[in-house]
Amino acid sequence: MKFIYCLLLSLCPYISFAQELNVTPIASIHSTAPNILFSQVLNHPANTASLYDFKSRLLIVDFWAGYCGGCLHKFPLLDSLQQQHPQDLKVLLISSSAKDKLVNTKALFKRIRAQHPTFKGLPVVLGDTLANQYFEHQSIPHYVWLDQDF
Repeated sequence: MKFIYCLLLSLCPYISFAQELNVTPIASIHSTAPNILFSQVLNHPANTASLYDFKSRLLIVDFWAGYCGGCLHKFPLLDSLQQQHPQDLKVLLISSSAKDKLVNTKALFKRIRAQHPTFKGLPVVLGDTLANQYFEHQSIPHYVWLDQDF
């Protein structure tokens, strides 16, 4: 038992260092967005991705949560916009809510497809906290529009 406590105490500086990222929120319109890495991505060719993987003429980043009815209601609209302008527009959905688990989100998109047959699906990032720090917001849905020069 003492060994476990000693091990945990020895890891404390590393754990606290990992949590203390010095993130400066993006505050002005012409700021450059960092290339944030995402580790859990759905509806994308790879399970991991970076923000720059979604570059296009316009990228709409939608911060959402599964408990937000207004957020879920807009997914088919955002999907149809992306389908109408495939060369010019990409949409990325980002959720930091711990309640939005992989299984729940897959079931959620299955229900949306059942209600909206033309819904193809949008790339979804789950469990993100870093993008939320760069693009600060107080409420959801929160939309960030990024042009091709981000």
